[in-house]
Amino acid sequence: MPDKGFAACLGRQARRYPALASRDALKLCFQAAYGPEHLLADHDQARAFLLEELRSLAAAPGPLIEAIGPHYARVNLAPWKHQGLDPDILWQAFCQSAATAGPEAPARLCLYHRATGEAARAGALPFGARLWDSALSDYLARGGGPLRHSPGYRQAHQPHYRVVAERFCRALTPGV
Repeated sequence: MPDKGFAACLGRQARRYPALASRDALKLCFQAAYGPEHLLADHDQARAFLLEELRSLAAAPGPLIEAIGPHYARVNLAPWKHQGLDPDILWQAFCQSAATAGPEAPARLCLYHRATGEAARAGALPFGARLWDSALSDYLARGGGPLRHSPGYRQAHQPHYRVVAERFCRALTPGV
């Protein structure tokens, strides 16, 4: 049985980001299951990249936190900067989130893949079941793992965010 929390988040993402392609849905599934654990192989480099991204990014209003499933959320950097929030608070939450996936992450990933297939078959996504099934098959044949957003998604939506465990999200904006 698919995870209803993920399915609802997938639907919101598809409505908010119409350039969502099957590759982006695979990325969303992976992030919703595993969080940011794969991004912290080099802490110093990851922190420097976050600070540089915040420095070079234009501040803009928008949703600060977007749930991507019941366990993780994307914290959008342009609204973070717009609100003048402390990058160190985000960095700490990001680091703490990297260790939260747990042994159930692979099973969650399978559920999220199944939920995405069902949504594609129901016509609830900007791509159909055939594209999803092909993308998933290719992804699994290559061994899975993290992905980059599709070029179309990057161009249309210019994503800049960090994935944070849901349980740390409330602490990100004290007093806001």
